[in-house]
Amino acid sequence: MATIAACAKHVGLTERRVYELIEVGVVERAPKGKRGGYDLDEFRLAYIQHLRDQAAGRGEGPGEDPNIPKLETERALRQKTLRERDEIRTAQLKGEVLPADEVAAAISQAITVMKQRLLGIPAKLAKRLAAQKQPAKCEQLMRDDIAKALGELSRVNVKG
Repeated sequence: MATIAACAKHVGLTERRVYELIEVGVVERAPKGKRGGYDLDEFRLAYIQHLRDQAAGRGEGPGEDPNIPKLETERALRQKTLRERDEIRTAQLKGEVLPADEVAAAISQAITVMKQRLLGIPAKLAKRLAAQKQPAKCEQLMRDDIAKALGELSRVNVKG
């Protein structure tokens, strides 16, 4: 069994760094009151595993910012982003998605056509409605003209 000083010397660290490794759980703390309670081989293996974890982007040591993503996480996020980009490109090539500006322009055109058509109904029907004495006939004339306006709207090309 070895002391902290012996463990530090064994792997080329300072005693302070060995204490830090114990604090973050890389190395198990020796039982209280047991001076020299560290096995050099176990200490060395735990320290090597810690270094491997850090090299692979999995480790977090003292002084490292936990808000900074690790290499492994960054790689996974990059792969996900690339996959999503490829899925979008494939959908565009298949004609399954349209650019937002084209969709907005088509919707705007459809609204403009509808607005013009609906605003024209009163002027178009005023004389015909005034000549009618039956409310049912007035209603039918209005329904027919609204149906024509809706039919015109359905012919607006919104596919970009």
